[in-house]
Amino acid sequence: MDQWAKASTQGTGPKRTRQNNGSGKSAPDAELDHKLLVAASKLASHLATKSRLHDAHLMQTATLDTQSQLVTISQETGKEWAAAKKAGTAEGVPYHKLYAKLVLAMLQEKEVIEDVECGPILKDHSVSIKNITDLEGKICLCKISKAWQRGTHKLQISFGSQMQEVKGAFLRALRVHYGASIKEGMAPRSAHEREVHTILQEMGEYEEAQ
Repeated sequence: MDQWAKASTQGTGPKRTRQNNGSGKSAPDAELDHKLLVAASKLASHLATKSRLHDAHLMQTATLDTQSQLVTISQETGKEWAAAKKAGTAEGVPYHKLYAKLVLAMLQEKEVIEDVECGPILKDHSVSIKNITDLEGKICLCKISKAWQRGTHKLQISFGSQMQEVKGAFLRALRVHYGASIKEGMAPRSAHEREVHTILQEMGEYEEAQ
């Protein structure tokens, strides 16, 4: 055992020589790097597409005018949350706080309250939430950020499976009473995805990356 153990570490076999291609790497290494980069790019493209598909099923996206009251509420809530976190008084998660403020703002609008398809549902829902922790498992995401189109913001929200009626009422209020555009289906490719696809196309690898 002592002999073969030592022999295995001495490297007695013939050394392999590789041809240098002038780039500081041998030809086999450069070829492997190329294959790895192409494979990684295809994998990233595949995962990005899969992520957009999941988002389309699990999350709703609506675009709002930047001047919308709901956008202002989002900005104010963000500042309040940051201050509370710094002071050590923050409770729950920020997107629950934002969601609650959006619902309460909607219920301040006479048109929303009188809309039989969303007003009563949102009212009953707001009464049922006694504490911010009551939203756990019901609201999985709620955020407002700048959209790609100038002068607009996007609201992204994800409701739990038990919230389908509330989800319908909330989205109706957004669309009918706040002029929001509710997005359907998969989001378009991001700038990074498009760039990767362009490069793969130039390399003759585009079709395999679909």
